[in-house]
Amino acid sequence: MEVFTIVVAPSDFLWQPPIFDDGGTLLDRASRRRKSAAHKKSAAPVEALPMTAPSQANSVAFGSDDTSPLTDALLLELQRRGYRVQKFGAILDGTTNWPRIAQRVAKTVVEGDATFGVLCCWTGTGVSIAANKVFGARAALCGDAATAQGARRWNDANVLALSLRSTSIAVALEILDAFIAAQPSTDPGDIAAIEAIEANATVREDVDFVPVQ
Repeated sequence: MEVFTIVVAPSDFLWQPPIFDDGGTLLDRASRRRKSAAHKKSAAPVEALPMTAPSQANSVAFGSDDTSPLTDALLLELQRRGYRVQKFGAILDGTTNWPRIAQRVAKTVVEGDATFGVLCCWTGTGVSIAANKVFGARAALCGDAATAQGARRWNDANVLALSLRSTSIAVALEILDAFIAAQPSTDPGDIAAIEAIEANATVREDVDFVPVQ
């Protein structure tokens, strides 16, 4: 019986990026494309609506279509940090029109009357969608602190959306802390991405939310 021996080098098991004729790899080409895109965006800048870093003297727009121990805890934490809280919806007067609540919070932020916004509804999805219909608003639905940090850093999020159903008080406070502490990225590629969002947005000043009965 013949016995064959096959010798395999450890490196054979590792994926290696293909090498093109110019000596570059896929990763090299991706890096060049990103730098090229950033250069093109910076050549024709779009007026962005960046959010300034929160300070203890700033105001926060806080809206929810329901009240709960979570909204109570968020309100107390914001006040403890020294923010002047502008309340909207159920936490103010019991109203539950979440599209309108989200719109008012987003507009308050975009118009410069609040440093950032916080929105809550049962899933957090509805208010985040509604807020993002307001030009200049960048609402992020966050379920953990790492997501909130990334939303501020890479997406320059200016409205934090939370789920009343799935977010515990302890996690919500971690999320809020991460959102406040994070700073928007100064990387040209990240800035260009935000400018592209604003440039591609469709603005309709003549449309307002229809009241929900």
